[in-house]
Amino acid sequence: WELRTIVVVVVVVVVLGEYSCVLGHDVDGVIENKTPLNLHLTQSSSNHGKMTQLPAVLLAPFSFTTFRGTSGTVIAGNQLSYTFGYTPEEVWCETIQPPLQLTGEFKYVAGANTCDSDFQPCAASNDNLTLTYSSCSGLVGTSSPTFVIELQQPPPPPVPTPPPTPLSYAQDVPVSQSINCGIGGTQTTFLASTYPLSAAVGQSFTVQIGGDNNNPASADGSAIKNQQWLFQLPFGTNVVSGPVVHNVGNQGQILSGGGTLDPVTVSVDDNVVTMTAAGKCSDGSVFVPPGFNITLSGSTAGEYNITMNGDPAYSTKAGIITISCKTKTPVNSVTSTECF
Repeated sequence: WELRTIVVVVVVVVVLGEYSCVLGHDVDGVIENKTPLNLHLTQSSSNHGKMTQLPAVLLAPFSFTTFRGTSGTVIAGNQLSYTFGYTPEEVWCETIQPPLQLTGEFKYVAGANTCDSDFQPCAASNDNLTLTYSSCSGLVGTSSPTFVIELQQPPPPPVPTPPPTPLSYAQDVPVSQSINCGIGGTQTTFLASTYPLSAAVGQSFTVQIGGDNNNPASADGSAIKNQQWLFQLPFGTNVVSGPVVHNVGNQGQILSGGGTLDPVTVSVDDNVVTMTAAGKCSDGSVFVPPGFNITLSGSTAGEYNITMNGDPAYSTKAGIITISCKTKTPVNSVTSTECF
């Protein structure tokens, strides 16, 4: 009977020994210094388990160190705890002098892991010195926690946007453009425009283009209708708003003779602005072509010149005949704005 009892005890000890190997736990941790401060190890203690590697005594700015340890057996408690503390060597906060210690801890107790972090706010600057952790799991085998020390600073105040540069405008600049109208012969279109001389890249600016009040047009030899004036926007132009019909002075009016220019519409497509006066002007009538506004911006630095479109530049209908005109060289700028 006594012999049997001894055998049973031996078997139990062997089983417990194998079980302790399964529940034994290791830690392989990292401590990162993501601050411009030199950090000094001012606390390093382990109440349970055995530390096989301690972290660096001096942790330089933007560097890291590691620590390692192992738990005891089941019989010994199967626990592992390690507490460390780093203190800045430089004063980072006017209201925290001398600098205080940041403390972190890893703890394992029979299948459960915990980590502790730390936080120091600075009332003088709103900076925060923090110690945070991640990857504090790993109940079996080896845990690999990472502790990070950071100096968190509030974002800088937004830089105020300067007010847009006041624009200097050229007012009512007269422009003439020769056009070839085929059977209609060579004619001259008289325009007047208002535009800024310069603008910043991306800055919105408005131009106004229309007939020249001092050089009205006329319908000679036949009534005309469905007149169209076409204008080419330069490459790199962004249309911010418009175009919209906008008359200055006598633009869009019949000065003598019968008829009307209305209705007048204006549109933009593929960087070509088309202004249409659908009304019928009587033979012999004198009129000033209508005008429009359009708001633009330049995408890159350079000169932005609006011209009459190449072909067609102007078209109209005289009776049943459609007359289409194209620009003749030289092609003159209707507006000219330098973007910088």
